[in-house]
Amino acid sequence: MTTQQTIPLAGDGNARDPWVAELERVSQTLGQGQVARKLGYSSGSIVSQILKGTYKGRIDTFKERFEGAFMGLCVDCPALGMEIRRDKCLAYQNMAFAATNPNRAVVYRTCRHGRCPHSRVAVQEVH
Repeated sequence: MTTQQTIPLAGDGNARDPWVAELERVSQTLGQGQVARKLGYSSGSIVSQILKGTYKGRIDTFKERFEGAFMGLCVDCPALGMEIRRDKCLAYQNMAFAATNPNRAVVYRTCRHGRCPHSRVAVQEVH
Protein backbone atom coordinates (compact mmCIF):
# COMPACT_ATOMS: atom_id res chain seq x y z
CA MET A 1 0.00 0.00 0.00
CA THR A 2 1.41 3.39 -0.99
CA THR A 3 1.06 6.21 1.47
CA GLN A 4 0.32 9.58 0.00
CA GLN A 5 2.53 12.45 1.08
CA THR A 6 0.73 15.64 1.93
CA ILE A 7 1.97 19.12 1.25
CA PRO A 8 3.48 20.36 4.51
CA LEU A 9 1.82 23.22 6.29
CA ALA A 10 3.74 26.10 7.77
CA GLY A 11 4.39 26.15 11.50
CA ASP A 12 1.01 27.70 12.34
CA GLY A 13 -0.82 24.88 10.52
CA ASN A 14 -2.91 27.34 8.51
CA ALA A 15 -0.82 28.05 5.44
CA ARG A 16 1.41 26.09 3.10
CA ASP A 17 5.18 26.17 3.38
CA PRO A 18 6.80 29.09 1.56
CA TRP A 19 8.18 26.84 -1.20
CA VAL A 20 4.66 25.64 -2.06
CA ALA A 21 3.35 29.20 -2.19
CA GLU A 22 6.27 30.07 -4.49
CA LEU A 23 5.53 26.99 -6.63
CA GLU A 24 1.95 28.19 -7.06
CA ARG A 25 3.13 31.69 -7.98
CA VAL A 26 5.77 30.52 -10.46
CA SER A 27 3.37 27.98 -12.00
CA GLN A 28 0.81 30.72 -12.63
CA THR A 29 3.49 32.85 -14.30
CA LEU A 30 5.38 30.24 -16.36
CA GLY A 31 2.92 27.36 -16.51
CA GLN A 32 3.22 23.98 -14.83
CA GLY A 33 4.86 22.35 -17.84
CA GLN A 34 7.68 24.86 -18.04
CA VAL A 35 8.33 24.63 -14.30
CA ALA A 36 8.48 20.83 -14.52
CA ARG A 37 10.84 20.86 -17.52
CA LYS A 38 13.20 23.30 -15.82
CA LEU A 39 13.40 20.85 -12.91
CA GLY A 40 14.09 17.88 -15.18
CA TYR A 41 10.61 16.36 -15.26
CA SER A 42 8.94 15.57 -18.57
CA SER A 43 5.39 16.54 -17.65
CA GLY A 44 3.68 19.35 -15.79
CA SER A 45 1.38 16.84 -14.13
CA ILE A 46 3.89 16.45 -11.31
CA VAL A 47 3.44 20.12 -10.42
CA SER A 48 -0.33 19.75 -10.49
CA GLN A 49 -0.19 16.65 -8.30
CA ILE A 50 2.10 18.31 -5.77
CA LEU A 51 -0.12 21.38 -5.54
CA LYS A 52 -3.21 19.16 -5.08
CA GLY A 53 -1.42 16.97 -2.51
CA THR A 54 -1.84 13.79 -4.58
CA TYR A 55 1.78 13.19 -5.66
CA LYS A 56 2.99 9.76 -4.56
CA GLY A 57 6.70 10.25 -5.28
CA ARG A 58 9.46 11.88 -3.27
CA ILE A 59 8.31 15.39 -2.51
CA ASP A 60 11.63 16.15 -0.81
CA THR A 61 13.54 15.67 -4.07
CA PHE A 62 11.12 17.88 -6.00
CA LYS A 63 11.24 20.48 -3.21
CA GLU A 64 15.06 20.64 -3.25
CA ARG A 65 15.15 20.92 -7.04
CA PHE A 66 12.52 23.67 -6.94
CA GLU A 67 14.20 25.59 -4.13
CA GLY A 68 17.51 25.45 -5.99
CA ALA A 69 16.16 26.48 -9.39
CA PHE A 70 13.60 29.08 -8.31
CA MET A 71 14.49 30.14 -4.76
CA GLY A 72 18.30 30.13 -4.83
CA LEU A 73 18.94 27.26 -2.37
CA CYS A 74 22.66 26.49 -2.52
CA VAL A 75 24.97 23.88 -1.02
CA ASP A 76 28.73 23.77 -0.58
CA CYS A 77 30.11 21.29 -3.12
CA PRO A 78 33.28 19.67 -1.75
CA ALA A 79 34.19 18.37 -5.22
CA LEU A 80 34.07 21.76 -6.93
CA GLY A 81 35.17 23.76 -3.90
CA MET A 82 32.35 26.25 -4.31
CA GLU A 83 28.69 26.86 -3.64
CA ILE A 84 26.27 25.51 -6.25
CA ARG A 85 22.47 25.52 -6.52
CA ARG A 86 20.84 22.42 -5.04
CA ASP A 87 19.10 21.55 -8.31
CA LYS A 88 22.50 21.50 -10.06
CA CYS A 89 23.89 19.34 -7.23
CA LEU A 90 21.10 16.80 -7.73
CA ALA A 91 21.58 16.91 -11.51
CA TYR A 92 25.33 16.23 -11.15
CA GLN A 93 24.53 13.20 -9.00
CA ASN A 94 22.45 11.70 -11.83
CA MET A 95 25.07 12.23 -14.54
CA ALA A 96 27.18 9.39 -15.88
CA PHE A 97 30.95 9.39 -15.47
CA ALA A 98 32.72 11.50 -18.10
CA ALA A 99 36.51 11.25 -18.19
CA THR A 100 36.56 14.04 -20.79
CA ASN A 101 35.11 16.55 -18.30
CA PRO A 102 37.35 17.03 -15.24
CA ASN A 103 34.63 18.64 -13.12
CA ARG A 104 32.17 15.83 -13.79
CA ALA A 105 34.82 13.20 -13.08
CA VAL A 106 35.63 14.75 -9.68
CA VAL A 107 31.96 15.25 -8.79
CA TYR A 108 31.11 11.70 -9.87
CA ARG A 109 33.77 10.22 -7.58
CA THR A 110 33.03 12.53 -4.66
CA CYS A 111 29.29 11.81 -4.76
CA ARG A 112 29.78 8.04 -4.91
CA HIS A 113 32.62 7.59 -2.44
CA GLY A 114 30.95 9.10 0.61
CA ARG A 115 32.84 12.40 0.56
CA CYS A 116 29.83 14.66 0.10
CA PRO A 117 27.20 15.26 2.79
CA HIS A 118 24.65 16.32 0.14
CA SER A 119 24.86 13.16 -2.00
CA ARG A 120 21.87 10.85 -2.31
CA VAL A 121 23.87 8.37 -4.36
CA ALA A 122 24.64 5.03 -2.71
CA VAL A 123 28.24 4.90 -1.53
CA GLN A 124 30.40 2.67 -3.72
CA GLU A 125 33.54 0.87 -2.62
CA VAL A 126 36.78 2.41 -3.88
CA HIS A 127 38.93 -0.15 -5.67
